[in-house]
Amino acid sequence: MARNNRRKYFLLNEENPLYPYLYLLPYLTLFIIFIALPILESMRISMYDWSLIGPPPRYVGLSNYEYIFTEPTELFLHSLKNTVQYAVGAVPLFVVGSLFLAIAVDAVKRWKGFFQISFVMPMVINVAAISIIWIWIFDPTTGLLNYYAGLIGLPPQNLLGHEETAMWTIVAVSFWWGVGFPFLVYLSGLQDIPQTMYDAARIDGANAWHCFKDITLPLLRPTLLFISVMQIIGAFQVFGQVYILTGGGPYDSTRVVVQHMYLTGFQYFEMGLAAAMAWVLFCILIVFTLIQFRVFRFGERLEY
Repeated sequence: MARNNRRKYFLLNEENPLYPYLYLLPYLTLFIIFIALPILESMRISMYDWSLIGPPPRYVGLSNYEYIFTEPTELFLHSLKNTVQYAVGAVPLFVVGSLFLAIAVDAVKRWKGFFQISFVMPMVINVAAISIIWIWIFDPTTGLLNYYAGLIGLPPQNLLGHEETAMWTIVAVSFWWGVGFPFLVYLSGLQDIPQTMYDAARIDGANAWHCFKDITLPLLRPTLLFISVMQIIGAFQVFGQVYILTGGGPYDSTRVVVQHMYLTGFQYFEMGLAAAMAWVLFCILIVFTLIQFRVFRFGERLEY
């Protein structure tokens, strides 16, 4: 009995090296049940001809992966191209645009809290509500945008209804909705940079550009890496605003990978193909993440 009590005491003792993991145990349990196991199950499903309304699942190996790249309609490749187009527009806008917004807000002396709330407020609104608001604004007949455009003599524009403008309009809406998160991360990073470094640089004759290039950017490199990786992942996973604003149209010009996966799995009930698409997307994101780590030379020591 005494031995059991000592063992129990040792397990709950802070000196036990396993003690911190007791706090992680509930989270790890939920992570394994709701994330890790479903991920592994999706890999298994991707190797089956698995239809929710068809015959029993049949093992096909890598045939699903081959099919999504060779299907006659090339819808997966087309949706992947559209996703890359969205990422090309959205990622630089988020990474660079939110950085300069953070620098501008960090520099102001008054109304700083007002600007912070203004940029963060849209982020807390549901994507469905945001998309419906912008559908109303962009409406070619009754929308506010075309109303004010008409006041200055411009013809009405159907920005969401034309192949040339629909994707870039979605990029703009996404930036307005999601800029708050990278803005706050950048602002936190800027406020952690010691002011004495800027003061010393100005004493040595450095102007604003040199301070930005030689102090701000190097010290924000981990933050830039984090924002870049998160934005690339978010860009390749974009779905909600696209699905509501355009539904993938016009003529599939805004049909993105996650939307194609959703339609394949839950409209056509081809779960095996949808799971294979998810794993292809996962591999693409891994490659881009590794490239980002290489570009920002993560792990190298900064010298000043």
